[in-house]
Amino acid sequence: MKKKRIMSMLLTGLLIVSLLSACRQKPASSRKVPSKAQEPTASGSSAEETNVQAGEEKGLQPYKEPITVSLFAKVDSTMNFKDGESMEDNLWTRLCKDKLNINVDYKWVVTDDQYNQKMSIAIASKAFADIMNFGASDKNFKLMYDAGYLTDLTSLYDEYASKYTKSLLEADDGTAINGGTFDGNLVGIPNTNASVEQSNVLWIRTDWLERSGKSAPKTMEELYDLAKIFQSADYDGVGTIYGISMDKGSETNAVSSVPGIFTGFGAYPTRWVEKDGKLVYGSTQPENKKALSYLAKLYSEGLIDKEYGVKDGAKVGEDACSGKIGLYIGGHASPLWPLNATVNEKADWTPYPMPSVSGKPPIQIVGSAASSYYVANKDCEHPEALFKLMNLFTKICFSDEGDPLYFITSEEYCEPFKLAPVQAWPMTKNIDVYKRIKEYRDTKDESIINANEETRQMFSFCKKYDETGVREGGWDYKRVFDVGGSEAVLSDYLDHGEIQYDRFYGVPTDTMSSKLSSLQKLEAETFSQIIMGASSVDEFDKFVSEWNKLGGSKITDEVNDWAKSK
Repeated sequence: MKKKRIMSMLLTGLLIVSLLSACRQKPASSRKVPSKAQEPTASGSSAEETNVQAGEEKGLQPYKEPITVSLFAKVDSTMNFKDGESMEDNLWTRLCKDKLNINVDYKWVVTDDQYNQKMSIAIASKAFADIMNFGASDKNFKLMYDAGYLTDLTSLYDEYASKYTKSLLEADDGTAINGGTFDGNLVGIPNTNASVEQSNVLWIRTDWLERSGKSAPKTMEELYDLAKIFQSADYDGVGTIYGISMDKGSETNAVSSVPGIFTGFGAYPTRWVEKDGKLVYGSTQPENKKALSYLAKLYSEGLIDKEYGVKDGAKVGEDACSGKIGLYIGGHASPLWPLNATVNEKADWTPYPMPSVSGKPPIQIVGSAASSYYVANKDCEHPEALFKLMNLFTKICFSDEGDPLYFITSEEYCEPFKLAPVQAWPMTKNIDVYKRIKEYRDTKDESIINANEETRQMFSFCKKYDETGVREGGWDYKRVFDVGGSEAVLSDYLDHGEIQYDRFYGVPTDTMSSKLSSLQKLEAETFSQIIMGASSVDEFDKFVSEWNKLGGSKITDEVNDWAKSK
């Protein structure tokens, strides 16, 4: 159970997912932030400490007199409370009072699946909380701004966000911050995550690779050749071998499971990319034809499962674990699931960079690092409290001055970070764990491991595998966090500039809201038919024409208008 909780915490961190390489990070002066000036609110400073001591940051100073800040909250089934504790009274609400003199007041608390409906009712009735949280693509976020219900946080960000918090929020070249900016006004502060971990990793059955006498593939041709060898060799003797993993994707995205194949050909379905100075939809670009032809060839030769169209990720994971697949295109956490269930105990999976036509690791495009946005309503008496609460979270959970009690699952608390009222996560939290372990491996300096509780825990799993060979709670974490693990692959992606962000990261445009779902369904059907041989690859050209006629051209215009406004 303890391992399950730690894994859950990690995966949460991965999805909601500390340093982008310095070479990719723009200096603060070049950050595209709103330019509209706004003086700090008089009410915001009236209750504060009168003097900020040298070396202390204003955004972490407690108020001189207690203030109350209202919020909405949601809970999920993994959250637990000690006897007598609740969402309104727990270690985080007490910490906010002790450190900042802020009383956290939840106006209502609902479950995950009730949150959006409850929020819609609150908006309709104008029953706002002081600080609210909207999903990154929630149209209510923009509607609230258009209606004049939100506080411009531009100058408050500069004044109250701590240096450390700013370093986290701006680590994606300002993309997440810009997503909360309308007409030059910063009104939404992002809860950042590790979207870099959306990039693909090629997992290879290392024991099969060694038996083949081949090296890990760097080109798409070498990937094909290795899949053919695995298929014919049937090293585990199971009878039916598919060389490469592939699942059905979703109803509107037939290629969700294999974006790595497409990136190998410079194609980026469902992403918005820049071409000739304009933003274009990745699914309609000509590079997709080569990727679709490649996949159609794999399908016709049985190198991907002919039943992939009815198999979800869990079923494909079962095939990989049962010895039917030796090349698994997955994420950085695949050893934690599903590859941890591999039946052959001698089997080993090792991560490699995705191959490409040229042999160089391809550019991978990931989504914005903003999972949601915090806003302060226009009548909020202390909008700067949003930054104080966020600063407290980043300091306690991720800085060198942190306290694992408030972040790491323990005997007392399961995932206590979920109780924090305002959050922002490092975009490379897990890569940082890998870097500390690598530094320890290089220097043997144990203080590097012991200085960070999460690193200490992950290293203990790696060490357990080294000493005992145990797979659960050993091999699985080692293949993610240790030298040679998947975080090392992602770290190299970043260091070499091989990660880029989707160029559209705003709320859906008007035509997107009404047309995109049906257009994506057309895309999914066309791509599936081409891959399965039901249609010629030339059907792609007809798809592009239809896509533009049925609303795609208008969406593209709207996306470019949005880009001009940024």
